[in-house]
Amino acid sequence: MSEALSVAGQFAYPRDYEPEFFQAALFEAESVIGGTITERAHASTEDSACFVALVSGTRQGRHVQFRKTYQTDRRNTPCFMRAC
Repeated sequence: MSEALSVAGQFAYPRDYEPEFFQAALFEAESVIGGTITERAHASTEDSACFVALVSGTRQGRHVQFRKTYQTDRRNTPCFMRAC
């Protein structure tokens, strides 16, 4: 079975930055997760940069693990996420 999900959300860094917003288009096929995340960095020192990241990972029950890889030279460090 395959499912698609569109999510709009917000996240914050642990310092004095303002919250940032994102839009995600994700899919799940069996236990594989993939898709894209778009972030508009309003608190950026540059002119409100827009960042796109590819997401790939897995889900087993309530356990989700994925890698988010930005598609730009300015944010080129992959992020690894794990949640239960």
